[in-house]
Amino acid sequence: MERIEELIRSAGPDQKIWLIILDFNRFKTINDSYGHDIGDQVLRIIGRKLETVSDERTFFGRLGGDEFGLVCLRSPHEIISPLLHTVSDLCEVPVSVESFTVHVGVSIGVATWPDDALTRSDLMRHADIAMYMAKRKRQSSVSFFDIASTAGVERSHQIDLALKQSNISADFRLCYQPQFTVDGHRLIGMEALVRWNAPELGFVAPDEFIPVAEENGFIIPLSDWILKEALARISDWNARYSSDYLMGINISPLQLDEVDFLSKLEAALDEARVLPSWVNLEMTERCAMKDESFILGVFDRLAKLNITISIDDFGTGYSAISYLKKFNINYLKIAKQLVDDISVNENEAQIVQAIIMMASAMKLRTIAEGVEYEDQLLILEALGCDEIQGYYFGKPASPDEFEELYLKPLTGQ
Repeated sequence: MERIEELIRSAGPDQKIWLIILDFNRFKTINDSYGHDIGDQVLRIIGRKLETVSDERTFFGRLGGDEFGLVCLRSPHEIISPLLHTVSDLCEVPVSVESFTVHVGVSIGVATWPDDALTRSDLMRHADIAMYMAKRKRQSSVSFFDIASTAGVERSHQIDLALKQSNISADFRLCYQPQFTVDGHRLIGMEALVRWNAPELGFVAPDEFIPVAEENGFIIPLSDWILKEALARISDWNARYSSDYLMGINISPLQLDEVDFLSKLEAALDEARVLPSWVNLEMTERCAMKDESFILGVFDRLAKLNITISIDDFGTGYSAISYLKKFNINYLKIAKQLVDDISVNENEAQIVQAIIMMASAMKLRTIAEGVEYEDQLLILEALGCDEIQGYYFGKPASPDEFEELYLKPLTGQ
């Protein structure tokens, strides 16, 4: 902070000061999974790497916790992107500590003097806001300060505080959206979806609170509760209706980071008396792009348990065919963004067709999300999609509503 003050006092009219703040993604999970000693060693190793970018015009320091900063004096016409690429690359290299290999992603926020702020405190605050916006992108990324983003950051801070003060069993609930086969429109299962009615904020959409929960670690206790509730529900429904419906449960990348993820899952299955074949774990492509040997082991263990695995929102992320060939995956869930315009955008339809054809060749089933209209359904049926989910057949419903709408009619109750 003293160095920033010095630069602001001494900088001439033909100079610009860049402040770069770096924060490691999900670092709390590293401490929780491997211990604080390992976490501290990781910080030291990365810190020594980042010190290599220091020179007479670039000052590097640790701000606290897992947060570091770079303050750089440059001319107004110099670009900062080469330095940002170097910093990002240094942080993305896996770190080996004792017997562990740790993958650390980084979120980077950037602000400049005098364009974004005139004082040291404002410059730091604005770089911190930009860093927070980078974190909201849910992958390693860089964000530059933009005054319009301030309101979004304030909302995220409110959500962060409300999550930490929430009572999971009282404030959260699960609803269920039905999933049908395309031919015959036969109910084959449902997806458990979490909803939050915060005492102070009211209803908060999952797209808003899930990224914040993943950042502050709240996603772990919340996911444990979701898993327990969803397993209890499918155990009850399949027992009472003599069925074998599949319960879709979303899995966060942070859950996979936990060393006891599989043991917790098996214990939850036993407690709920649920057959593993009734469970469909839905993971994003980010999960599959983790350390390959680790994920291979997790997916192989899940397959041996006879648990179904789906890659959620397929077609919007990495979509690397290589991991599909290596991993034990059962389903590709075609992203709603692709389904939305399938009837009016030929490119979208061709992408969906390519996904379905690839999945068929690899003996994977496909399920399309967000099907809202009959023309979408007809196109998906013609393209050979296996299953569908969306408002056309049913919105997410409370347990009682789901039972009345979809389960009792099938048994004549």
